[in-house]
Amino acid sequence: MAIKIILAPMSGAESAEATLVNALHVGRHLGAHVAAFHVSLDPRDSVAYMAEGMTSNMIQDIMSAVEKEGEERRERAHEQFARLCQEACAPVTEGLSGAGFSASFTTAVGREDDLLAVRGRLSDLIVAARSGGKGDTQRTTLEIALLETGRPVLLAPPGNPQGFGKTISIAWNGSIEAVRAIGAGAGLHFLGEAEKAVVMLVPEAFRSSSHVDELVAYLSCHDINAEVAQIDVSSQPIGRVLLEKSKEVGADMMVMGAYTHSRLRHMMLGGPTSVILQNAEIPVLMAH
Repeated sequence: MAIKIILAPMSGAESAEATLVNALHVGRHLGAHVAAFHVSLDPRDSVAYMAEGMTSNMIQDIMSAVEKEGEERRERAHEQFARLCQEACAPVTEGLSGAGFSASFTTAVGREDDLLAVRGRLSDLIVAARSGGKGDTQRTTLEIALLETGRPVLLAPPGNPQGFGKTISIAWNGSIEAVRAIGAGAGLHFLGEAEKAVVMLVPEAFRSSSHVDELVAYLSCHDINAEVAQIDVSSQPIGRVLLEKSKEVGADMMVMGAYTHSRLRHMMLGGPTSVILQNAEIPVLMAH
């Protein structure tokens, strides 16, 4: 599947710059359109669960403050978009374009989980900045992109991309999520252009990892020559081992399935996805 539309959620926060910089980098490489998208909270939603016992003046003050903050964030997002597009020499259009590398900026008012999910489902790839940890709203954006759209997500670390994708590590545990990350149009595209691919075999008792030979054969049919590397997860969390092994093999990009355990388990106990969402220093292509 050709990648024609890349969605770049723009919150207006400083971390959102990494989203657009990486999206424009990939868009230029693929000749795709980068759709920057900003969602502002509807002021009415800000008091929907707090109105009981409040005076009309109090409610109006809260709504006015939310509206003002929303306008400021929207202006920051648009300023970021205009500046970064100019730096990247990206042609700007009024809406979606299928005519090659270009970019557009659109806004909407409402619930981010609803609006981003709908927009994401009608994109080929979503680029989102790395989470900064607990309390970071970027984590919410990433979870919506991963869990509510059915589309591959490229996790973007801070800083400018440096031609990533030459050596790609693959976290393989035999899960359907890992298969989707590899087999999505974006996964096969990046792997097909890589100079080297390394399958990191993740031992998990409840899944058979013996299908790694079949994975290597599958990749070979797509002209992707991959080598296999065993990893030891006895000493520390799997997520950190994957990041360390990727660094060891010289990977500048990783491909993996996201939330292969239940989201509740990740919330309560943590998991590889949570670790990588907060700590990855290279782009990570993920799918759920």
